[in-house]
Amino acid sequence: MKKIIFTLSLFFLYQFVYSQSNSYDYVYSILQSRCASCHSNASPAGNLDLEGSGATAADKANEVYGRLVTFSADPANAFAKSEGYKVVYPGNAWLSSLFRKVNAGLQPNMVLDPLEGDDHSNPADHTITDVEKEAIRQWLLFGAPKSGKVLDVPLIQRYYNGQAVPSFTTPPPAPDPSEGFQMHMGPFFLEELGEAEYFVKYPSRLPDDVEVDRLEVIFGQYSHHFILYEFNQKPDTVNNMGFRLSNAHVQTRLISVQQFSDTLDLPNGSAFSFSKGTWFDLNTHYINYSTDKVAGCEAYINFYTKPKGTAKQEMKVELLANPTILIPNNNQVYTFDAADYGWSSQVRYIWGMTSHTHKYGIDFDIYKRTVFNSRDDKIFDAEYMDGDPTGLFIGYDYQHPPIRFWDDFLASPRNEGFILEAKYQNNGPRTVGWGNTSDDEMMVAAYFYLEDTTGIGTSTGVKEEIYADTRIELAPNPFSDHTYLLIDQLPANQATMAVYDLSGRQLVQRELALSPNQKQRIRIARENLPAGMFLLQLTDKSGLLIHSEKLFIR
Repeated sequence: MKKIIFTLSLFFLYQFVYSQSNSYDYVYSILQSRCASCHSNASPAGNLDLEGSGATAADKANEVYGRLVTFSADPANAFAKSEGYKVVYPGNAWLSSLFRKVNAGLQPNMVLDPLEGDDHSNPADHTITDVEKEAIRQWLLFGAPKSGKVLDVPLIQRYYNGQAVPSFTTPPPAPDPSEGFQMHMGPFFLEELGEAEYFVKYPSRLPDDVEVDRLEVIFGQYSHHFILYEFNQKPDTVNNMGFRLSNAHVQTRLISVQQFSDTLDLPNGSAFSFSKGTWFDLNTHYINYSTDKVAGCEAYINFYTKPKGTAKQEMKVELLANPTILIPNNNQVYTFDAADYGWSSQVRYIWGMTSHTHKYGIDFDIYKRTVFNSRDDKIFDAEYMDGDPTGLFIGYDYQHPPIRFWDDFLASPRNEGFILEAKYQNNGPRTVGWGNTSDDEMMVAAYFYLEDTTGIGTSTGVKEEIYADTRIELAPNPFSDHTYLLIDQLPANQATMAVYDLSGRQLVQRELALSPNQKQRIRIARENLPAGMFLLQLTDKSGLLIHSEKLFIR
């Protein structure tokens, strides 16, 4: 018995030491203790030798690394190979057979096809722990490096020992394969009050050119923003794979900027256009606001596709930034502006517009610009519901800025354009300028536009005409104890509010007494709902849908 205890002690010491210095050595130790009995160099199951050969342990580890990563080895399984999986796909656990095999429920929506073989779920034969599975996944997601530390094993242990704030308890469902596809970024883990922003190259694996007329982005409660870029050409897929801190893109175009989970239903007749084999650059920024728990940080992106040539016009996106801002920490209000005009097309037809600052931002307005570079009408105000300056005042919330949409588009001539104006009040410890962290600042606006509206409908078809002028928003969202329904111009004296889980099961139903065509704010209590993502819907007396929105509870 003493000998067994001593041996186990050496093993755990080995794991601890290498978890603090070289992450691959820690992963290799897991492979030796959990996998090498079946994947030995004498008789490797699936022709995958995870033991390695050589005079020293280092020689064996080097040989296994070369077999896993250096040569981007194809799996022996014919089906997995046909799907484009690699034994190790640096930066992508979904495409790595190594993780797909050991996953066994850790990522619940990653289910092996029967043609992939044994799913390694029998506990009598496969004793790998969730912490060890996650360590393998994190090593993969951070690019599967041979040297250096990318794992924080104690942090992973805390997460799986009950000190966890997951982004999702149930992963968001993917589109039916006949309707589209899903991409998944993460998870990565943040200590309490920690912060991180990562980029990752992600292959779409599209077999044909497609159009996307609906884009759904879903992330956890502690997300600060998510940005989706498309590479204009295939990026370097050897270097800098996996999570990276650098935003150094090579010829990318912006697709979407979102600071809260949302669905973009593009106007009828329009779509984003993506080519066969497109690569995306995903950018997510998380801040763990918990003071005693580890945050699991993830994002899901659902693309709803149509065949190439279905849409009449291509939807485009413009990102405007003023990196020259500098805000002294004297608690005074500072105002900055920037102009955008002079593009190549004669007119841009604006569909949607939003803004972005960090915590010292107190307002963000956008004006039409005259040819004399002066302000004309204000067209966006982040202090108002839906960004509409004529709507309901809700105050400035830098974490959840509104998006203003124009059903019939806003025409902007090339020699006019826009003027952006943002205000800041810095009561922090230092002067701040442009930067990526929450302790820095930004001044950014983004808008969706078409260059021609021929063949385009004036609405998405989601909202019935009777409620076309109604504006409804749930704020704050996410929330912990209660939130508010902010309603403007609803021509009804009552409505039914229902809350559903992601399986469609109704959890809450409440009748709302309304003041027709008035601005009103209705308090919505959490009641007994658990933390997670739900669907809130409002219907009128006839059952007609008035409003539908995702609801996030911390």
